[in-house]
Amino acid sequence: MRFDTLAKRISGEVTIRYTNASPEPLPFLWLYLDQNIDKGDSRASRMRGAGVDGAGVRLQKVAVGVPGEKTPLAVPYIVDGTRMQVRLPRPVSPDGGTITLVIDYAYTLQPSGGGGRSGYLDTRGGRIFEVSYC
Repeated sequence: MRFDTLAKRISGEVTIRYTNASPEPLPFLWLYLDQNIDKGDSRASRMRGAGVDGAGVRLQKVAVGVPGEKTPLAVPYIVDGTRMQVRLPRPVSPDGGTITLVIDYAYTLQPSGGGGRSGYLDTRGGRIFEVSYC
């Protein structure tokens, strides 16, 4: 993860290893993008009546690690407000099947007080950053 304090921008690559403990195969996974709460198309912004230009997560790559392949395979995904559905090339097997997601992302912290779980606050003593859910 990288944090540009001047631009208030967090970016990085995250690897998620998911194990399917359910008795059913999973053709897709749901992830939360909490930083999208301030985007104009999020339910929270629609309820509050204002979105923020440039807010939310920017996804550069969403990929799945496929056994035997050296490079993760890019996969389709759908973002709806603070939720993202990742469509998998094949379902994750039930009862212990695993999959690895690789996601390149970036987002800009918004001023604190909007209800999000990250942000910044300018004080007389300097800027305070709150970073969570990266």
